[in-house]
Order: sequence, then C-alpha cells, then structure tokens
Amino acid sequence: PKRILVASLNPVKIAATLTAFTTLFPTDQFLAAGPYYSCSFTPLFFGISVPSGVPPQPLTSATTRLGAYNRACAARSSTPPDGIPYDFFVGLEGGLEPFPPCPQEFESFAWVVVLDAQGRVGKARTAGYFLAEETARLVREGPGMELGEAEDVVWGVEGSKRKGGSVGLLTGGVITREGYYAQAVVLALVRWRNGGLEFGGGV
Repeated sequence: PKRILVASLNPVKIAATLTAFTTLFPTDQFLAAGPYYSCSFTPLFFGISVPSGVPPQPLTSATTRLGAYNRACAARSSTPPDGIPYDFFVGLEGGLEPFPPCPQEFESFAWVVVLDAQGRVGKARTAGYFLAEETARLVREGPGMELGEAEDVVWGVEGSKRKGGSVGLLTGGVITREGYYAQAVVLALVRWRNGGLEFGGGV
C-alpha cells in the first residue's frame, strides 16, 4: 500500500486527506503513518507536527501557499519511525488576505501542497469566502488573533478549527472544514490521477 504522511496533528486535516485519497483513487490501498492520530476507517491515516515557517496567521495567499509547501517539505524530510519510506506528503495551511477594494475585509481560504517521494509537486487552493466584521476585527486589531481563536470568541465555542471550522460555523454545517479541505486535496492530486499529462512544479 501507498504510505502517506500528513503534516499536521489536526484531525480535520487528516480526515480530509483520507477522504481525498480514497475518493480519487478508490481501487488503491493507502496507509498513512505516524504515532499521533488514527481513525476508524481503513486505511489508517496519521500525522506529525512540523513547522510552517510562516506566521501563525498568514495574511496573504503567497504566504499561505508557502506555509503549506514548508509543511509538506518538513514532513518529507522526517525520518519514518519504522524505517519504511513514505510515498506522499501533504501540507495544508489556512490563510487570510485583505480584499483589495476594501482592505478592512478578509477573504478566508486554504492552500494544499502534496509532494511525492520523487519531489513532484501538486497544489491547489480552496474556494474563498469572507469573514464577518466581528471576526475580521479581532484578526486585524493588535495583538491580532488567529482565525480559529477569533471565531471561538465570536461564536462562544471552543476548538472550532479542530471541528467544523470557520466555514462550518458560517454555513451552519452545510460546508464543513473537512469537506472544504478535502476538495482542495483532490485537486492537488490531479497530476497523479492523470499520469499521461504534464504539470508544472512551481510553488
């Protein structure tokens, strides 16, 4: 089976990666390795904690993309605890960017970067949506909060980024954070779904 390492301990990101791989490659077997997380599905997916190399709350698309790439690279540089090499490394990074016509507004999105053992790169960005002013103000004003922290304050909840996320809160669960990320992971994997086509390797 293919071995996959997710560059995160967040169960939502790991579940999204599981959904994407098993949906896009339904006849393949995948095994994701790591000591930190498992779920009830087969195959098992796990994750590791690695640095993003960018601020805790990225505030541009380019910075967010770099964070996802750095996470995937850090995972690729890690040593498998069982000595068996991994086949894929997945970095996911959520970010915000001011809306040019009105810089007080923030668009929210995430970048996904997938690397394979040969160093080939797949990448994709989620759809974007706009934050409520109550949330944007907490991110803007110093010391600014991360999006998940700000949404927790606005909605009176705890740990939203490890559950439905901002997108889940705003849509009433119609779009969950897991589903939101899973679509972008699928899109980042299209180069491996279409082996006869050429794709660039820029990040």
